[in-house]
Amino acid sequence: MQVRKQREDVAEGERLLRQVVPVFVNSFEQPTYLRNMLDWLHANRFGRVIVLDQASSYPPLLDYYASEAFRERAHLVRLGKNVGPRAALDILPQWVRENGFHIFTDPDLDMPDRVAPDFLTRLIALARRYNARKVGVALDISDPSAFHDRKVKFSRNHPAGRVEEWEGQFWDTALEPDVYAAAVDTTFHLHNPQATLSARQALRKWRGKRHVYREIRVAGAGFVARHLPWYRDDGCPAEEKA
Repeated sequence: MQVRKQREDVAEGERLLRQVVPVFVNSFEQPTYLRNMLDWLHANRFGRVIVLDQASSYPPLLDYYASEAFRERAHLVRLGKNVGPRAALDILPQWVRENGFHIFTDPDLDMPDRVAPDFLTRLIALARRYNARKVGVALDISDPSAFHDRKVKFSRNHPAGRVEEWEGQFWDTALEPDVYAAAVDTTFHLHNPQATLSARQALRKWRGKRHVYREIRVAGAGFVARHLPWYRDDGCPAEEKA
């Protein structure tokens, strides 16, 4: 993945946000994906990047952690065991100021070469406008011919199917141009701890029932990423995939 330099038309407010909003990157055994993500964040001037390592033991990744290139791009936190990306989300508040916005992502994304000049400013504005707990980048499904032919089980209650068949639902409910009501997992997203529960949601939470905060995905120029494991040509060496 070739990372271009940050656009020169980024406003001062956006530059400041990229310096202060922390970015947490989940990491387990795959240095290629991680290196590409950290290069992208570095090129686009994200200044507080924390890598959460889930007890990796793959020598090339450990070597990368020890390198000057890594130290220039991120701070390493070793979790000591593999808790998985969803559990890692639960421990983030200890590194975030109270009610502070922060970003979480898995590293296996090909982020937009030319990121929107108002990238973080817009994610925060949308989080506030829609009282959204998560505001993520949209995932590209425009070229399904490049995907693996194998079918994938995405949900316990959903039959296995092709990626584009499952992911199409996340492009169906437009809230406004290029903004969709859609579930966000552990792909690149802004987390908004200021989101509040409605009275109905609070009652469901009090009764111990599952509640859902509004989650949205953002598309349009500079916001759409590719989820690399879906693609036959993902740039990851076979040894890492094994």
